[in-house]
Amino acid sequence: MRAKPDKKEMILDAAEQLFAQKGYEGSSVRDICQLANVNLAMVNYYFGNKEGLFEKLIERKASFLRERLRKLLDDSSMSHIEKVDAFADGYTDRLFERRGLTLTIMREMSMQQRCHFHETMAEVFLGNVSIMRQIIRSGIEAGQFRDVDVELLIASMIGTINQVLINENMVRKLAGFPEDVNPYDDEKFRHRVKSHIRQLLRSYLQKL
Repeated sequence: MRAKPDKKEMILDAAEQLFAQKGYEGSSVRDICQLANVNLAMVNYYFGNKEGLFEKLIERKASFLRERLRKLLDDSSMSHIEKVDAFADGYTDRLFERRGLTLTIMREMSMQQRCHFHETMAEVFLGNVSIMRQIIRSGIEAGQFRDVDVELLIASMIGTINQVLINENMVRKLAGFPEDVNPYDDEKFRHRVKSHIRQLLRSYLQKL
């Protein structure tokens, strides 16, 4: 017997698609309901309003990566540098795969309106940063990494990836893509970014 579709997840999936395409302001609850094939009462029941829906979407986005990071932290079969490589790859992949939503979240965090979003988003994403910090600090404590400013190193990684995601025209020109090609759909370019992020982290962390 086929399981019934999870209405809450259907609403979140529809919201992610529209927020990624149209941004927060451009996406109405009515459009989300239409895409998810649910009524307005269902959205109100699960999320309260559009703001609550957006916050839950951010939590879902962050929780997926958090589970992967926790598994890395607890994996005794991997070396410290292998864990750093893995979270760098996983973080880059996740942002590339959800680029539209990532840009919407970044746009919201940069705006003065809806400032209460900023605290919610910061708390959610800092949970992932905390695990990244633990992975790096465990390597430092084991004597495998140099004693670096862990928080600013993580900020450098996130900032680098975000700049790549934001500046499509610059990336297209720098990387030599034709005007009609989306660089974020190119697997070789994604691999290039992941390789660069790994090298960035290794250059700071590994002892000479």
